[in-house]
Amino acid sequence: MSAVLGKRNNYIATIDLFRPLMLRKLFSQSLSLIAGDNNRFSLENRIFNITCIVTILLAFGGIILNGVNGIDWRLNIIVVIVETGILILYYLSRFKYKFQSTVVAFILLCYISLGIGWFLNSGSEGPVIYIITFFLIVFISIINIKYRAFWIFTCVVFTLSLYTIEYFHPEWVDTYKSRENRFIDIIGTFILVMVSILTVVLSIRNNYEYERKKAERHKEEITLQNELISKQYKNLENQDLIKIKVFSIISHDLRGPLTSLQGLLNLFNEKLIGAEEFTELSSEITERVRHNLQLLDNLLYWSNSQMLGLKVEASEIIFSNLMDEFLYLLRPEAESKHIIIENNVKTDISAFADINMIKVVVRNLLSNAIKFTRPFGKIKISCRNDGEAVVFSVEDNGVGISNENQTKLFSMDHFSTKGTANEIGTGLGLILCKDFIERNGGKIWTISELGKGSTFSFSLPRAKAHF
Repeated sequence: MSAVLGKRNNYIATIDLFRPLMLRKLFSQSLSLIAGDNNRFSLENRIFNITCIVTILLAFGGIILNGVNGIDWRLNIIVVIVETGILILYYLSRFKYKFQSTVVAFILLCYISLGIGWFLNSGSEGPVIYIITFFLIVFISIINIKYRAFWIFTCVVFTLSLYTIEYFHPEWVDTYKSRENRFIDIIGTFILVMVSILTVVLSIRNNYEYERKKAERHKEEITLQNELISKQYKNLENQDLIKIKVFSIISHDLRGPLTSLQGLLNLFNEKLIGAEEFTELSSEITERVRHNLQLLDNLLYWSNSQMLGLKVEASEIIFSNLMDEFLYLLRPEAESKHIIIENNVKTDISAFADINMIKVVVRNLLSNAIKFTRPFGKIKISCRNDGEAVVFSVEDNGVGISNENQTKLFSMDHFSTKGTANEIGTGLGLILCKDFIERNGGKIWTISELGKGSTFSFSLPRAKAHF
């Protein structure tokens, strides 16, 4: 039995908790239905629509009070006419979207009815002054700020005029039949006016909260748009830097070896040098031409990715197969410097990425490792699973990279360092590596110490992903 009573009490407590929320929600929905859609009506228009309905209800309550107190029957006829006029104005504003003209008509109608009501309902001794105060609050809320001072001034002048006329012509004012009638009328009108003011103020508050939240959302949208514009602007700046860098590379690094080769061939054709001298000089130019071929490959991939938009076509990559291919291609380059390459990549490690892009990355990292490793040095290649990613690393015991230059490795800040055998470079390869790795959903980084070597690593997803 106690358990049943406990559940019943909990149920009642829950109902008591949600009843105020339900009433508040019902009140807000009713105001919204009367005022109109927030997106189609201005704040002033919505307040005016609600004021029209509140005024009609206020006037209806006034009719009842007039009947109870035996007020002149002509006043009730005027009130009914005014109610009909305000209902028409509400229809024009709410459904025909004629706000500005209806506001002016509403104010004039209020002045006329209040002026007549002043003299038929005991003047300064009656409740009309309370109603005038209510409408003054309404006027301030709905009138355009440009005309607000004018209409407030007219309301003050109108009220003072009523007091002045009553002062000089008190016989024009119908007075109460008894103190009891005055007490009932004043108290009743006061309650009606307070309820009306409360309703309008709550409506203003609700609409203000909506407008405030709307402004906050708009501000957030503008902030996001500004961030997007700023990001796009930075991208455009980076693209301009890329173009400058590419043209710099083409003009300097490609032209130099070709000019040297042309000069050597001219000397040989003009018989200014013999075969032995030609062979001796051509070995250095051959290395520079080989570098040009690698540079052209990087430029080709880079231009395609930037201008044509290379599409990532992911497939399973077996890193051990990739190593067999590259170690065969790079063996002559490594052997010329007597560098040992230790391949620790296991056969069971694979990732999902675009194999052509990853080949460019691995070739650049291995070429850089050979370039900056001293003769008789050592390079270690490893690959391991790390959660949902595969981490590929190329470690060398070469010259290393200073902390200052490490911050520039994957950016457009141009710097070039010669290899241990005076191999030349441009830095474009690492920028290309970063771009391709990130396109495939991975990251690239380096750990280096000047004079002790470097380790370049990148990660790729183990499972197939959408890029």
